Amino acid sequence: MKRAALAITVVFSLFVSLMVGVQPLVEANPGPSVPTLRVLYPYPSWESCYSNASVPLKIEVLVTPNSSGGAYAPQVFYSLDNGDNVTLTNVKEGEHREQVLWYQAYVSFTASSTLCDLTEGNHTISAYAISDGKVMSAERTFTVDSSYKSPELTLISPKKITYTTSEVDLIFSTTKELKSAKYLLDYHLDSQGSRGYISINGNITLTNLANGTHKIILFADCFDEYGNGRSLYQGTSFNVSSNENTPLNGLTEYADGTLDPSTAPTQSPEPQLESFPTTLVLASSMVIAIICIGLFVYFQKRISEAKTS
Repeated sequence: MKRAALAITVVFSLFVSLMVGVQPLVEANPGPSVPTLRVLYPYPSWESCYSNASVPLKIEVLVTPNSSGGAYAPQVFYSLDNGDNVTLTNVKEGEHREQVLWYQAYVSFTASSTLCDLTEGNHTISAYAISDGKVMSAERTFTVDSSYKSPELTLISPKKITYTTSEVDLIFSTTKELKSAKYLLDYHLDSQGSRGYISINGNITLTNLANGTHKIILFADCFDEYGNGRSLYQGTSFNVSSNENTPLNGLTEYADGTLDPSTAPTQSPEPQLESFPTTLVLASSMVIAIICIGLFVYFQKRISEAKTS
């Protein structure tokens, strides 16, 4: 009897350990901490640059709801470049979120304004809010530059012409620092880029091009002078007619010979991690469960036989 109980306990412990081990890891509290304050606008310097002297301001405050599910509007202030505090009076109530598992319940409020007549250079917004006697704060640094121009990408070659050689130069230029570049050649609009992305460090020569129409889209990631990243793309189509090649079949050409870069596939070129073997884990769990049930039935039968004997 003791051996039967011990065997069942061991197998059950293994089963529980397996099930616990395969549970996805989650953060203790993946939702926002409440109460809290966030500066939604203006965007930070590393993300954007403003060419206008007027910049939008938007502050969000999340507060803990009361017993009835509501909340009193917080007091919201801001200070620009360590100046005097300015009170925002247009505080608007927004989303109500109930507590679900580890997500905290909250009521959101937003307050907006416009920062006017800003000088060139960096500025700092200091935002504050008071709710139920608790003080929250956050800062955001942003940049104003009236001469700022976003990075631009120019695809110099290939041109929309017919080449009499199987080797065509891929030449491009950017107005800002180039971080990385890649291209898609001869992709099918209905097959999501069957030939995939090819990364490059600069200008190259496309070789072994078959006769026919070719399509290419060039992607470039650039940094501006403030460190902001920009993703750009340019696309075109061209023809190859060379005696040394065979025709290229299966490609679709637009009526006007142009190429729409927005139709390019959006999947990431980087290799993806293999998915977790869920089927294998479930199968193993079922086998262990069956073993547990079998052992339990077996020992119950043995116990019954022992009693009747």
